[in-house]
Amino acid sequence: MSQFINRSHKIFAGSQKQGARPNRFRLVIKFYPEEISELAQPETRHLFFLHLKHAITGGELSCPSEAAVLLASYTVQARYGNYDPQEHVPGFLSSEVILPARITGQANSTPRLWEEKIIK
Repeated sequence: MSQFINRSHKIFAGSQKQGARPNRFRLVIKFYPEEISELAQPETRHLFFLHLKHAITGGELSCPSEAAVLLASYTVQARYGNYDPQEHVPGFLSSEVILPARITGQANSTPRLWEEKIIK
């Protein structure tokens, strides 16, 4: 089976200038698989996740509020583990971009309210 990504090959070996910002790549998906299990390599699944997260939070893909909160809760669970009120104090998600701006900007909503919905 051929590999989509070979992490042993350097893309810019030695071409990075001293003090320059590192190069950043973003995977853009043209065709979506019907089943995530079709993506065999963990790295490909992770890049797929990052693309979808960026597309949803950036508004490129439409996502209902309930589904966006559910996806955000999965993201928080994967990154921070189980919720612990002593460790995860109010506001711990304030620097995270995990919901689309159209959802967080809705009337009568605050970042604290969205955080409560995500961690429940």
